[in-house]
Amino acid sequence: IAVEHGLFVISDEVYREFTYGGEAMASMLEFEHARENVVVVDSVSKRFSACGARVGAVISRNRELMQQVLKLCQSRLCGATLDQVGAAALYTVGPEYFAAVREEYMRRRDTAYAGLMRIPGAVCRRPEGAFYLMAKLPVDNTDTFQQWMLEEFNDKGETSYWPGKTPLAERPLEPWQKHVAGKAEHCTLCSHRLAQGLKPACVENCSTGALTLVDYENPAPEVAKRLGAARMMKAEKGTNPKIRYIGSHFDISKC
Repeated sequence: IAVEHGLFVISDEVYREFTYGGEAMASMLEFEHARENVVVVDSVSKRFSACGARVGAVISRNRELMQQVLKLCQSRLCGATLDQVGAAALYTVGPEYFAAVREEYMRRRDTAYAGLMRIPGAVCRRPEGAFYLMAKLPVDNTDTFQQWMLEEFNDKGETSYWPGKTPLAERPLEPWQKHVAGKAEHCTLCSHRLAQGLKPACVENCSTGALTLVDYENPAPEVAKRLGAARMMKAEKGTNPKIRYIGSHFDISKC
């Protein structure tokens, strides 16, 4: 799709060595037919647990893109000299470093996962890579739970709460919905929120304003002007989807 439509695939590969099922390390740069469309980003702070080191890399075989990236880099202040020297040294470490880190992270993953699975109602999938573990806990309100963790819970004087909130994370289940681990849930455009006069969670939490809730029968004047350019996916199927796209540089109706 990226090659056909002239799109870039940006691959964040900072955790590519951290896989726990014996899988071989892979990179999007291995797809030769998409060599001009792949951009890989790397980060010293994450890959080597060098917290605070603001040093990374943008890698692509697309020379024109890299020329523009170079201009962007030249217009910004560079990372600290000490960070750059340290980063260069880190890239000389051998595979034994990552082998030891993988073993330690896998031990921590298994310990945390086993603990979560002992909580009745907790939903979590055991991660197969990186070092994040996302869980849905049996709490009514995650904001209240977070406040309780920070203000009342105490574990040897230290508490750290890291919400992994996505635009849909706070969506309550409707009576006919049921959580199935590892399965995507059907989107209802947050019908329960619409019934309360609220916007869907994805629209409310979209930081760029790219998502807009539209009343097709009575659109606001400023929205009505743009609806003429809106396109539907597979319009020929006659399903009249509620999601429309505006401003795409290729014909979304053919996707």
